[in-house]
Amino acid sequence: TSFGRRSVELRPKDVLGLSNLGTVLHRFGDYDGSAAAYRRALAMQPGAASLHFNLGNALLEDGIQRDFRLLERAASHYAACLSREPTYPGALNNLGNALKEMDAFVPALRAWAGAMRLEGGMQDDVYANLLHLRLFLCDWSGWAPRHRRLESLLRRQMQEFSSNRTVSFQPFH
Repeated sequence: TSFGRRSVELRPKDVLGLSNLGTVLHRFGDYDGSAAAYRRALAMQPGAASLHFNLGNALLEDGIQRDFRLLERAASHYAACLSREPTYPGALNNLGNALKEMDAFVPALRAWAGAMRLEGGMQDDVYANLLHLRLFLCDWSGWAPRHRRLESLLRRQMQEFSSNRTVSFQPFH
């Protein structure tokens, strides 16, 4: 990360450099530093959907692990991303994650259903999130086909991964 920080010191108006620094800091668990880098980049490019998405991700992680109040800000950045790029499935998925963490279950279901539509129903993690929340809400309608699909996803994952890896779909682990 020192290289990334030095790069930003040398080129403080480099939006891509700030974004890359934010990504590296996020991966190292420095969510405050990550968010600060994305905020600086957004100040220079306020319309960049990907910067709103990445800032939302940093705030979501920090909100889950440290301060739940950050979840609302994460959700607002996912909404800002979607206002600029309405077909951004990752933003819809993570908006659903933030809303679920805020106990806004029906809006979370809507966000995940929207992400599923955008991906043509092929997004396994979104499907697992959607199914888990429906179970949490005791929505048993259509359970049998949903359960079969989940079993199929897990079987496929077992075939694709080596035997020394854990097979699971969040939150089914």
